[in-house]
Amino acid sequence: MRKYELTVNGRSFSIAVRRFSSESAELEVNGTPYRISIDEIVSEGGPPPRPAPLSTAKVATRGAAPAAPAAGEAGSLTAPIPGQITELFVKEGEQVLAGEPVLKMEAMKMENVIRATAGGTVRALRVKTGDVVSQGQELMVIG
Repeated sequence: MRKYELTVNGRSFSIAVRRFSSESAELEVNGTPYRISIDEIVSEGGPPPRPAPLSTAKVATRGAAPAAPAAGEAGSLTAPIPGQITELFVKEGEQVLAGEPVLKMEAMKMENVIRATAGGTVRALRVKTGDVVSQGQELMVIG
């Protein structure tokens, strides 16, 4: 979690960034939680800011409906492309919503956010940060 102390027009704000992605953010401003929808990130002189690690709080995300669970164990989430796992956003035993980001992987120098195909409890994590995976390899079980 990143914390900032800001002063705007003489008024002080304490801001904690609990979760940040290209689609949404969860902030706490002076102790009050806010959920923010992000339409576009505009950045001058460099790449957009890196997202903060996700918290265990749940945020509904926009976008296309998630695909049905892949073949294999019911609720299996499999790698859509080969790549390297760069960040896990969930832990075993945690509740997730369908369409919620659960991990990030790098493939061909691009970061890809992988979303839960179904809501439920993360029953098993089959990968860890740094693992290289093949297309179709099971990443986690959600049920």
